[in-house]
Amino acid sequence: MSLTPEQRRRFVRHLLLPEIGPHGQARLLEARFAVRSAVRGSAGEVTALYLARAGLNAAPETDGASTVELDETDDPIDAALVGAWAAVEHVKRVLELGRSVPVPPNVDERSTGESG
Repeated sequence: MSLTPEQRRRFVRHLLLPEIGPHGQARLLEARFAVRSAVRGSAGEVTALYLARAGLNAAPETDGASTVELDETDDPIDAALVGAWAAVEHVKRVLELGRSVPVPPNVDERSTGESG
């Protein structure tokens, strides 16, 4: 997949990162995701926002999309941390990056998982 000039402008920072580059960004643009959470809320919305900003496409789980599962929290700060961390972990899986990303304080790794 070749990136359009508009995609090159939009994702210029990703293209400059050795971990992503043009081939990784093309993989992200081809990837689809679905967010499943215990309660519709802010952690799921944050995750979906970050994944869309990275170039991934939202799709129904039934469409073969990779699923990001989240436990919800009432605390908006925790929700933002859980959502951002889940998005980073999902991008790493799409790009098959093995390095660990530090978990933000007060975020339990068990609060996110993947199926599909």
